[in-house]
Amino acid sequence: MTLSLFSASATVLLAANAANALTFSLFNDRATWQAAIGGPTSTEDFNSFVSDTVFSGTSIAAGDLTLIGNDVPGPFDTSSRIAVDPGFGGNFEDGTPAVAGDGLEFGESIVVQLPGTFSAFGFDALNYDSDLQGLDVFVGSDLVTSFPASFSGNFIGFIASDGSFDQVEFRSSSQGSSITEEFTFNSFDNVEWGGANTVTPPTPTTPEPAAVLGFVGVSLLSQRLRKKK
Repeated sequence: MTLSLFSASATVLLAANAANALTFSLFNDRATWQAAIGGPTSTEDFNSFVSDTVFSGTSIAAGDLTLIGNDVPGPFDTSSRIAVDPGFGGNFEDGTPAVAGDGLEFGESIVVQLPGTFSAFGFDALNYDSDLQGLDVFVGSDLVTSFPASFSGNFIGFIASDGSFDQVEFRSSSQGSSITEEFTFNSFDNVEWGGANTVTPPTPTTPEPAAVLGFVGVSLLSQRLRKKK
């Protein structure tokens, strides 16, 4: 299901697969998204990295986040990495480091592991590809949104209204491209997350203190009556 990200108002996506599917509201303005969360958020801009850092087939820490590269390193810049130097999918359009995955093959992805469970996630997206290679954003098996080719420096945010999640996966989408590499020219930056865990906790199975005291009192009374008899 493809959604337009260029509406001023939030767009609602009803994830259509599985019993655990979540309902997401999409935003293309960071301030509006933050206001909808109504609480504190955390951010990571990757600016602490001073040189290109590859994490293909492994994971690295980026502040409070963990980045996981589900790919095999390729030649040149074709791998999951923090891109500092300019180039194919290099530093972001504001000149700062970004997460890039140039040349990731079909089925490969970059996962952002959050430091807990949250209901809101947002980022700035950059795609300056002319070959119609887009990028899909997944939470679990749910496709939250796609952004198309030539999507330059725009914010994408979403909030789950009926649950929470602990990771977000960036997968590539050919969107009609005839070449075999998907993630080329895609990058994302300025990741932000927040929102309370909206999942209702399970009902406690342990007895309440008052119930325990009542049971003890009844037991003692029964023992006294047996002794009198």
